[in-house]
Amino acid sequence: MQNLSGGTRFKCYPGPFSSVSYIELEQHAANYLFENKNNANSLLQDSVYKYLPPLFQWSKFTFTSDAMEMLKTSGLIQKIQDKELALQIIQAYGTIKAAEASFDIYTKYKNQVQEEFNNNPNVKAFSYNQMKKKEKTKDFRDTLEGQLRLLLTQQEGLQLLQTIPNIQPSRIYFTCIEEIDKTIIAIGKECE
Repeated sequence: MQNLSGGTRFKCYPGPFSSVSYIELEQHAANYLFENKNNANSLLQDSVYKYLPPLFQWSKFTFTSDAMEMLKTSGLIQKIQDKELALQIIQAYGTIKAAEASFDIYTKYKNQVQEEFNNNPNVKAFSYNQMKKKEKTKDFRDTLEGQLRLLLTQQEGLQLLQTIPNIQPSRIYFTCIEEIDKTIIAIGKECE
């Protein structure tokens, strides 16, 4: 897979991850693999299949505030009788903006360490060989085993595993979701 800067990036495998659970899984995966870096041969194959691909997947989440803009420009926000609820709605949209900023920071730092790993000559050679081999086989087990070996033996791979869980706690996103859920409940009560 080619990234936007022209370098080779490991193939991304599709997975059923939502934004928050994805980040949490990714961080757990990095911790698990780093903790077991000296025991790579004893890692369970199903754990490798579960934890390795998320480290190389990229997601873009779109945060929108269209409804808030509509509330402000139409003057409907001033028509809400319960001023505490109106304030809570405004704060919920602020929470969405904060989550977006946090995710952008997470993505930026992950991208930096991922690029350092991808620019390692051994990783580039592996990626090139895998692209050539891809034409002959659809079996990705060799690819995962090769990725794991590089991740655990190259300094940039170990740095990637150490960095991902330490960029920011996934709890940031759960807090945002809780804040938005409270606002939704308050709106529901107001509409009863």
